Amino acid sequence: MSNIQQRIEQDLVAAMKSKDASKVRILRLVKSALDAAAKDKKEELSDQEAISVIRKKIKQSQDSKEKYAAGGRKDLVAAEQMEIDLLSQYLPAALSPAEIEKLVRQVAAETGAQSLKDLGKVMGKLMKLVAGRAEGAEVKRIVEQVLGRGA
Repeated sequence: MSNIQQRIEQDLVAAMKSKDASKVRILRLVKSALDAAAKDKKEELSDQEAISVIRKKIKQSQDSKEKYAAGGRKDLVAAEQMEIDLLSQYLPAALSPAEIEKLVRQVAAETGAQSLKDLGKVMGKLMKLVAGRAEGAEVKRIVEQVLGRGA
């Protein structure tokens, strides 16, 4: 069992003891999603795989939040935001744009990337380094900036 899954289970027990119904509901949902992913895989999830499942749940909540906001359902928007905030605690700290740019320059130097035609080389190696800590679109934008003006 991954460290993240253990933390979620411990937090679920604590939430049940403190009778925090909202937190219990959210943690049970994510625990269920993690268990289903492990069952599909037929083995325990790694921390990286658990992070991926949690990110997917956060994305679903963000989509729901936008739809509820468009429909004027402030109560449901608040519930989705609470879910996003709680689940975000289980993700590794996000990299700042400056940290991503530093990694881009490092990977570009290692791979010998000089221009945008080397985007694929840089992105492949870079996404392994930033996995779970940065959105792919943000990384690509920064890579294009750096390679566009020359590494």
